[in-house]
Amino acid sequence: MFFFRPKKIILDCFTYMPHAYDHFKLDHAKKFIPEWWKSLPRELSEIDNMHPENLGKVQPGFTMKKCSGFISNYSEGIILPLWSDIGFSVNRDDGSPPQLRPQFAGVPTQISEHPKEQRGGIWSTYQHVKIISPWFIRCNRDVQWTWNMPMWNFDELDGIQVLPAIIEFKYQLASHINLMIRRHPNENRHIMLEAGQPLVHLVPLADNRNIEIRSHLLDTAEFIRYTQRGDTASFKFRDIYRSNKKYNSCPHLDSIIKK
Repeated sequence: MFFFRPKKIILDCFTYMPHAYDHFKLDHAKKFIPEWWKSLPRELSEIDNMHPENLGKVQPGFTMKKCSGFISNYSEGIILPLWSDIGFSVNRDDGSPPQLRPQFAGVPTQISEHPKEQRGGIWSTYQHVKIISPWFIRCNRDVQWTWNMPMWNFDELDGIQVLPAIIEFKYQLASHINLMIRRHPNENRHIMLEAGQPLVHLVPLADNRNIEIRSHLLDTAEFIRYTQRGDTASFKFRDIYRSNKKYNSCPHLDSIIKK
């Protein structure tokens, strides 16, 4: 009987933004372990409030420094960081229509939104935001990836949530980030996300999770030419994903990858 080891996962990541390429590449999750965790002691002393025989006594305890779930989380997958400072101003939820005002540092990042009717009206007190990523990703294998918010990397969780998904990068190449911002009933909100903030944690659902990440800087014309080849299927009104599979091949892109 012969056993064949699944081939390594290779991600080719393309951008037209020099500062994203120079400073904010996608990288392995282990390189984004938060500083607060690194500074934790392994053990601490704590008062026992659970066991009657030791009630009130000081006992040795442990911190998250030994949490296997946390350690395993950052030993798998890759993280997509934010490439520039972005601010969002959202009006208060007083019955008026939502108003989203984005602010950008440096090169403007494209922002779009979907009305709440598209989600059936759930989370009606939240404002949807889609951040158009300057990264397009191509994977050599048809692998599904979990797409989750790296919550341990956020200082505050109140009112912002990156939406989860399962995604692949062989037949679709976009890495746009969908998130929700909660509207307060009594006040307008302003949220600032800084460049370098981890936004998405991607983990492959594959037997071989050995990942090689290769980054490529394209000029704007190359990037547009590439992204309009199949990935967006801009020539179709419907069945866009199916068209992406059919027109995914791009000789120009393949020549860049093979360099």
